[in-house]
Amino acid sequence: MREPESPAPPAESSGSGAGAPIAESHGERRAGQPGGHLLLSLLTGEFHVDPHALQGLDDQLEQAGHDLGALKKLLTKNKVVSEDIYQQAVARLLGLDFDPHLDGAELLPEFTKVIPIRYAKKFAFFPIRMSADQLWVAVENPQEFEPVDDVGRKLERRVRQVVSTHQAIFSLINRAYDRAEET
Repeated sequence: MREPESPAPPAESSGSGAGAPIAESHGERRAGQPGGHLLLSLLTGEFHVDPHALQGLDDQLEQAGHDLGALKKLLTKNKVVSEDIYQQAVARLLGLDFDPHLDGAELLPEFTKVIPIRYAKKFAFFPIRMSADQLWVAVENPQEFEPVDDVGRKLERRVRQVVSTHQAIFSLINRAYDRAEET
């Protein structure tokens, strides 16, 4: 598990992360890939999720398609996988870092000045580190890149996404705005 402080996070924001396909197109199923989804193959392979847990979900998986949010909701609701494992797999698939706790995040005042709290919570993202030319942003869903890129433009930095969990991101957002209120 890589930390967000790694010297060169691998993928800039735009599109669905590093551009790796989430799933084969509907109907193009490959042998060894449950439901044709590359993410599901990763989960059942490297993350040891029981493929039998996916039985009976074919129609719902087909409906979720390439939508990481819909896949996450389906798989966690049906207790196929925990959010933590799902988010790790998404990060690995897209070549992004994964940070499950965000304890080392920098709570800079610039972040709360340019990002309304409702916006950060709506899209479940928040910056965790900034350098002279880059901005590392914790995201729940790397496919929702537009709000993240908007913040990068406002802060005049290239964006690097770091995948995390919903709880960790909301906790970070609350800490950041609590600290901003204290100053």
